[in-house]
Amino acid sequence: MRFGLLGPLDVRVEDDMPVSVAAPMQRAVLAALLLHQGRPLTLDSLIDVLWDGRAPASSRMTAVNYVARLRRSVGPDVAARLQTSPAGYLVRLAGDAELDSLEASGLERRALDRSRVGDWSAVATAAGRALALWRGEPLQDLPATRLQRDHLPALAALRLRLRELAADAAVHLGEYEQAAADLTELLRDHSLNERLYELLVVALYGSGRRADALEAFQQARRTLSAELGVDPTPRLQALQQGILAGASHGTVLNLLAADGRSAGTSPARAVTSISGAQAVVPRQLPAATRYFSGRAQSLAALTALADEVVSDEAAHDAATLDAADRDGAAIAVIAGMAGIGKTTLAVQWAHRAASRFSDGQLYINLRGFDPGGAPVAPDHAIRVFLEAFGIPPARIPTTAQARAGLYRSLVADRRVLILLDNARDVEQVRPLLPGTPACLVLVTSRNRLTGLVTAEGAHWIPLDLPDPPQARELLARRLGSDVVAEQPEAIAELVELTARLPLALSVAGARLAMNPLLPVSAFLASLRTTRSRLTVLNGGDITTDLRAVFSWSYQQLAPAAARMFRLVSLYPGPDVSLAAAASLAGLEAAEARAALAELTAANLITEPAPDRFACHDLLRAYAAELADAPAERELRSAAFARMLDHYLHSAYRASMVLASHRDPVEVGDPQPGVAVEDFPDKAAATAWFTAEHLALPAVIARAADTGFDVHAWQTAWAGYVFFNVHRYWNDMLETLVIGLDAAERLGDEYAQGLVLRPLGGVSDKLGREDEAQAYLGRAHVLLVKLDEPLGHAHVHLSMGQSAYRRGRYAEALEHSEKCLNHVTRAGSGLGQATALGSLVSCHVALGDLDAARAAGERSLALYREFGSPISAGNTFLSLADIEVAGGDYPRAAELCRRAAEVFAGHGARHYVAKALTQLGDVLDKDGDQGSALSAWREALEAVDQLDSSDADGIRGGLRDRLRERGQVVP
Repeated sequence: MRFGLLGPLDVRVEDDMPVSVAAPMQRAVLAALLLHQGRPLTLDSLIDVLWDGRAPASSRMTAVNYVARLRRSVGPDVAARLQTSPAGYLVRLAGDAELDSLEASGLERRALDRSRVGDWSAVATAAGRALALWRGEPLQDLPATRLQRDHLPALAALRLRLRELAADAAVHLGEYEQAAADLTELLRDHSLNERLYELLVVALYGSGRRADALEAFQQARRTLSAELGVDPTPRLQALQQGILAGASHGTVLNLLAADGRSAGTSPARAVTSISGAQAVVPRQLPAATRYFSGRAQSLAALTALADEVVSDEAAHDAATLDAADRDGAAIAVIAGMAGIGKTTLAVQWAHRAASRFSDGQLYINLRGFDPGGAPVAPDHAIRVFLEAFGIPPARIPTTAQARAGLYRSLVADRRVLILLDNARDVEQVRPLLPGTPACLVLVTSRNRLTGLVTAEGAHWIPLDLPDPPQARELLARRLGSDVVAEQPEAIAELVELTARLPLALSVAGARLAMNPLLPVSAFLASLRTTRSRLTVLNGGDITTDLRAVFSWSYQQLAPAAARMFRLVSLYPGPDVSLAAAASLAGLEAAEARAALAELTAANLITEPAPDRFACHDLLRAYAAELADAPAERELRSAAFARMLDHYLHSAYRASMVLASHRDPVEVGDPQPGVAVEDFPDKAAATAWFTAEHLALPAVIARAADTGFDVHAWQTAWAGYVFFNVHRYWNDMLETLVIGLDAAERLGDEYAQGLVLRPLGGVSDKLGREDEAQAYLGRAHVLLVKLDEPLGHAHVHLSMGQSAYRRGRYAEALEHSEKCLNHVTRAGSGLGQATALGSLVSCHVALGDLDAARAAGERSLALYREFGSPISAGNTFLSLADIEVAGGDYPRAAELCRRAAEVFAGHGARHYVAKALTQLGDVLDKDGDQGSALSAWREALEAVDQLDSSDADGIRGGLRDRLRERGQVVP
């Protein structure tokens, strides 16, 4: 199999058969994976490549679809090479020969190897084979400009090096005329390449063109002097002197070889000599803190990367070419939010590793997020580095291109550690990267710098918050271990209030250390108010003032992203969905996604799950301060109203999908700018509630506290369906109480009746019988008054269930019959099925099995007719109870199995556990203890996946059953 990038994208399989990849975006996907040369490419990096940092809201799914379509279009052989790993997508290559760019790099290494021992025929062969792989301009048939921008320079540089090797070989093999023509063409675009001038002078002299050779030397002298401010190399000057002296062609050629590629001349030493610089070894690292702790994994990752960097001597040793198989410097990107300790980590490790880099350590603060002005320009940074190496100001070239060339020449053969701190973006960093593998570059940034990872193969080292023990260790280093050990509760709260942010922990520790008489508890009192927390966590200068530090990131944002950042602080949950964020900002989904992507790239928010975004507590406090400004009042109020609309209408839609038999409630229309979720099926509705159930109680409470009473009771009413089915009964009780209070403030008796009935039911389930009876009694009075038959029926159903749970079966039967009368009057088929199901339990308890069976079969038929599978499954269990009461255990077991199958098919794990538990009980009664134990163990596996409030009770009951029968239970 062959893949080609050195020209239009080309794919060929056995017998050189071409494989068509016609769709432009599919070609871009394949090219991006091939350019990663067998390494995984993450989905986020692929999205960044395909849309060049401007991905639409649907980009994740679209990118996945592109990969899927690519697999389908290229045939099974190629598709088998397109693999998915935990780290991303990759093309599995059987060897370098399967990808032309890799093959070309391998041939370059062979040519270099043979040039060192003077085997110029082998050099010509290897370089010629490599150059023949170019079929045109690489990557030009791709729509992804990011690929071209990031990878074309490296491919062009590879081709230039190969052409130089070919010319070198031609000169040494006596092919002077061809070499002179090729070198003249190369120098048109690469006029600062001194080696090309050396080769051209020898080629022209060898072909008998002495005057042209001397003119070529003069052209080199003029160009180097004008652009770099330097004289020609000593080797080039020696060539001129030899020609002037009339040396033979062989002598001139020997001059070239004696100090040429095969002799291993150090470009860095040559440049130093030419530039008049002294042998300066820069030591620019700033001081490291004495309070550093933790970060063991990140330190190990940096050390492992340093281990890969080979010395300049080893790089010239053919036996170690595999270790030196890199085209550029090793790069590590340390990324994370403001105050998380990126610079501290980088400086700490740099000091530990300084001895590995004997030629020096360079450091510059690029001020990518500096409040005092613009970021440091790359050209200015290069000037700083040149001066650090001792280049006199008068000898620093006058043009930016020449300065960059001199900088790269200086570090070409040196082992240098380069720390680029506080970088703003890839464009600021890329000009500062060395071109050879002897250096290691550390980059710290609040942005992710994905382009460096994608194009330069940088190692990405994201920094997260330290865990609580590590946070305590940081405080112990500041305050002393005894102080931390003596006040564990206060220290734990301090860790919580600083949200484990290293900068905040350092400021707090320093404040306490400077005031040893100040109790930790007193300091905590000033931190407990969110609005004062940022004021207290001020270290006394601009670099340790959390507000200032956060502001440096905030001020770099585009207006839409800055507005989104302020408004996200209004969200009361742990994380916010894309739709909720879009509603807050009043933006279309694509615009919201772009703003959130900018915030994520700047590490002001995180994306813990696809299309869900979270904000660190202290950053949220900062955002809340910004949003609380008087000028923001109108914007803030409108955003808050849109957020409440989003939750009301999304929850209402989801609840009606989950319980389509419910009578609809008039919720009005969402206001403009509100993004309302759509739910094609029950699985989608359940998934939305599952993701939002932690936020809903807070949203409902905020609505009630701010005068949005209609939103409060209607959202509570919409949410109780999910809370009830999934046993979040405490959340259900909390939200319904808030909803009832809101309905009472409105004087809306209809709303009160709708909320009171489920409120009574959940109170009863939580064992609050008196409260339950009070709520249900009030609901009964209101719904009779309003002549609401379905509401009245539900009240009787809840009263019947309460009576049944307390063993009052005749009373329960009476309520169930009244419920059936009301739902029949209302014409509700599902209501009749529910009432009949309640009658089954009552008849069984009272011993009337025939009546119970008749009611159960009618109920099952209605549930099947109206499409309520969970209720149908529960009816199977009720029918199983009837068979157990009648002694037909095999029939009862079969009904339990059918129920379990129904529940499993709809992802209702709680009900699966319930059905399997009942199955085990039936089998146990029938004397089949082995099968009973298997059913209970399977039920225990199902219940172990639950997080509902009654899961522990179910789990405990199953363990008791197993232990009573001598089973070992973990």
